[in-house]
Amino acid sequence: MNLQETIVKDKRLINYHLNRYLKFGPGVPSRLKQAIRYAVLGPGKRLRPIFALEAFKACGGKNFSWIIPVCCGVEMIHNFSLIQDDLPSMDNDDFRRGRLSLHRRFDEGTAILAADALLARAYELFALSPAPMDRKNRVILLISQAIGAEGMAGGQVLDIMPKSEQGKKAELEYFHIARLKTAELIGVSILTGAVIAGVAPAIEKRLYRLGVGLGVLFQITDDILDFKQDQRPRGINRIREEAEILAQNTQKGFSALGGKFWFFSEIATYIVNRKR
Repeated sequence: MNLQETIVKDKRLINYHLNRYLKFGPGVPSRLKQAIRYAVLGPGKRLRPIFALEAFKACGGKNFSWIIPVCCGVEMIHNFSLIQDDLPSMDNDDFRRGRLSLHRRFDEGTAILAADALLARAYELFALSPAPMDRKNRVILLISQAIGAEGMAGGQVLDIMPKSEQGKKAELEYFHIARLKTAELIGVSILTGAVIAGVAPAIEKRLYRLGVGLGVLFQITDDILDFKQDQRPRGINRIREEAEILAQNTQKGFSALGGKFWFFSEIATYIVNRKR
């Protein structure tokens, strides 16, 4: 099976279970149900849960019932962050993935509460996974750290701060924000799959480092694609050069782990060359 076939197959599996986990009983207000399902079940790459699943398989994981709830929880956290990112107090975006953003489709209050409910549902799924308790506890700790003040939340604050208050060179700050806002969750998604599979600590460390590199690469290429449509900012050529170097190093790093990590070796090249 090649890279594209694997992505399609994994995405189909993740979408099936997301739909299943986002069916709520009569005690949940209809408007909240609709908002949550609208936010999550629309178009989406599902990269983070796919990365967790592929890392689990590459590290020898066999029992998919252990990892699937965790994969879906990671995707819910990602969508929680997108809802927040679009809010008027943040980026104030009217559209997400070609559709109205959640606060435009419903209202700001409903969007905030849907995001809160998704975060809670994610941790519920982590707890419900039948994986060994010690592995689940580590995953909960790692994900909490990745999305907290020293991770995604901190990166979001830096992103909305006036440039005059950031106190660093713009290029260095750009890569720091990319790491906190995007790369930490991608890195920990890969690490999560490895932890649930029970891989050796030395491999965990290498996978996390490479996963963060893959996450930075994804954010850089995402921004480059946006820059092509807008006025190109100063430093774009330098950013593109960094992306190509990072892609090469990440590809080599995953390849060095052996053939079982072929997916991640190929995805690094795929990401840096993508057109959309």
